[in-house]
Amino acid sequence: MAIIIVSGLPRSGTSLMMQMLQAANIPLLSDGQRVADEDNPVGYWELELVKKIKTDNSWLNNADCHGVKIISPLMFELPDEHQYKVIVMKRAMPEVLASQRTMMARREQQGSSMPDTLLTKVFQQQELKLSRWLTTQDNCRFIEVHYGQLISEPARQVDQLIDFLQQPLNHTAMINCVDPDLYRNRQGNS
Repeated sequence: MAIIIVSGLPRSGTSLMMQMLQAANIPLLSDGQRVADEDNPVGYWELELVKKIKTDNSWLNNADCHGVKIISPLMFELPDEHQYKVIVMKRAMPEVLASQRTMMARREQQGSSMPDTLLTKVFQQQELKLSRWLTTQDNCRFIEVHYGQLISEPARQVDQLIDFLQQPLNHTAMINCVDPDLYRNRQGNS
C-alpha cells in the first residue's frame, strides 16, 4: 500500500490529475477550501494540511491508497516511514509561465517580479531537484506525465498511469476528465 502523490510546478496539470484520480475512484485528501474558479473550473483538489507538513505530518498516517496534491518544494518534507507513488506533472515552461501570469492578472495580484528567463531557471532547478531526490528515495516510485501528451493522447497516458498505480481503475472515466478546451496558454499562445 502506498500514498499516491500528485506533484509538479504550479499550473502544470496537477488539478487535472487529481480530478482523474477521483474519477478512477481513488479516495482523495482534499478539503475544498480553495474553490473552483476561472483558472481551474473543476477545482484545485488541495488539502490545507499539506502546507504544514514540516511541523505536522500526522495526517499521512491514514493516507494509504489515497491521492493528495503536494507542491514540489514540500515533497522533501515527506517522512520516510511511508511508501509513495508519485505522479509528477510536467508542462512546457512557456505554458507554465503564461498560465501563472494569466491567473495572477485575473486575480489582480502582482506575480513574480522575476523576468521569465530567471523564473524559468528557478522552476527548472526545482524540477531537477525533485527528480534527483525521487531517484534516491527507496520508499518512492514515480512517473512523469507530460500535460501536453495527456491532452493529446489521453488513452495512452491513462494506460501508463494504470500500469504505474497497479490498480484496476476506470479507464473511461479518467479519459473523460480530459477537456482539451481547458488547455489554455498553449506553447506559443499568449
